[in-house]
Amino acid sequence: SIEYHFTVGVDRVFALLTDADFLVDRCLALGELAADCTVEDDDDEVVITLNREVERNLPAFLSRLFESRQNVEMVERWSLRGGARHGRFTLKVIGQPVTVEAEIRLRADPAGGCTYTVRHSAKANVPLIGRRLESFILGQTEAGARAELDQGRHAAVPAGRGHLADAAVAQLLAHRAGVADRAAGPDRREPVPAHLA
Repeated sequence: SIEYHFTVGVDRVFALLTDADFLVDRCLALGELAADCTVEDDDDEVVITLNREVERNLPAFLSRLFESRQNVEMVERWSLRGGARHGRFTLKVIGQPVTVEAEIRLRADPAGGCTYTVRHSAKANVPLIGRRLESFILGQTEAGARAELDQGRHAAVPAGRGHLADAAVAQLLAHRAGVADRAAGPDRREPVPAHLA
């Protein structure tokens, strides 16, 4: 499992994790070929559907069975229980017998800030190499999750002015303000924020 501490509160981090534009930009900044995201909020549950086209370097034992370029669909569902945000997601590699599931928790810390915890599991229905494939998938999934959470670590934050989550939330607000400019055309598109690169 992965545990990550933010210095800002649950609501601010949750706003970032459920912003469709931010999630697409994050995917593209991490080198994914294409991404599309929808977020539905019915007050009881927030449902994120994220479709991505990815390309991965596969080890030899997989390269004969799988294409390096894949389409992936992730559906993430969040609810509020006992003052903490609880999430679960299912990730499917389209056309392949591979599924990744995760349980997520975003809770306030007594000393301030919040903690994001995620625990992944993988299932690969492939004869003879299923367990080896599951191990590879879990390694790739956890490395990807760490990269997503660590993006903000390298953001340019003035000394004494905050932490990566503060920079990420500030960037989200700036990003939302820039959405109207982006609609004007690709020549007006802002560069990818530093915490996404």
